[in-house]
Amino acid sequence: MVKNALSLFKSGFYSLSVTIAGVAACHSQAAPQNQIADQEPSRRSRDCGNATWCEDFESYSLGQEQGVKAKLQGDSALSIETVPDGQGGSAIKAIAAGRSTAFLELAPLQLGLSSQHIYGRFRVLLESAPTESVHWTLLAGSGTRPDGQQAIYRYGGQHRIQHPDGSSGSQWMANYETPEFYSNQGEGSDCWHHAAGRTIDEGRWLCVEWEFDGENDAMHLWLDGQPAEDLSVEGVGQGCLHQKENYPWSAPKFETISIGWESYQEDDSRTIWIDDIALSNSERLGCSRLEQQEE
Repeated sequence: MVKNALSLFKSGFYSLSVTIAGVAACHSQAAPQNQIADQEPSRRSRDCGNATWCEDFESYSLGQEQGVKAKLQGDSALSIETVPDGQGGSAIKAIAAGRSTAFLELAPLQLGLSSQHIYGRFRVLLESAPTESVHWTLLAGSGTRPDGQQAIYRYGGQHRIQHPDGSSGSQWMANYETPEFYSNQGEGSDCWHHAAGRTIDEGRWLCVEWEFDGENDAMHLWLDGQPAEDLSVEGVGQGCLHQKENYPWSAPKFETISIGWESYQEDDSRTIWIDDIALSNSERLGCSRLEQQEE
């Protein structure tokens, strides 16, 4: 059941969300990206703790807020729905099949943050991960680096690996990309840094924290409050598809933070729930506050 009057989806390749009498309808079109936002008083009255911006989607409604929108490509959908976990809360529900994108995009500069050094946190529930080796992204920070070229820091995964106990999972990976290469503008990269056998949890809520440190060309990740040190990258990763192994991961200004699901190969449909997003320029936001709220 959709709790709020918001449902954004793509049929084919592009779509536009249109609100008519409080109901969101969608029509195929060829260019614009969808914009979703809550009403300003609702968010600003919430206690965000040490975060500059936060959203828990419990009172989220249609409105106009600069800096929050949906990016949907391919066979994908994004909506706010009641989470089917018996708790009765609301969250972003993203669905993506095949090579597609279902991202909630945040613009730090429009949300009261600077774009050089960003800490963030969200909770995620991935119903099921790819059963084959498929490159996917859960979190990305993108923008322009000092030489004028576009660059992206990503956290996601790729390889399906076997654990010693016989189980398997989709292994986490940090990724660095210079996307203009694919339109014959600028140099290529597509660099990787694989986790040491760490796979993404499926079927349960996971607290994800990150730091994109543009001043030091570094990125760090914490999962359920614990540092994922095997996914920290400082300066260079483990290798690159289009560059030498020690190609520098030169950080951009993080003009866009993308959270959701993006897949770069054919895959089955994936459903992912996103909740309790928060952003800060100054410090880690932690998961303990969320745990206290749930008690």
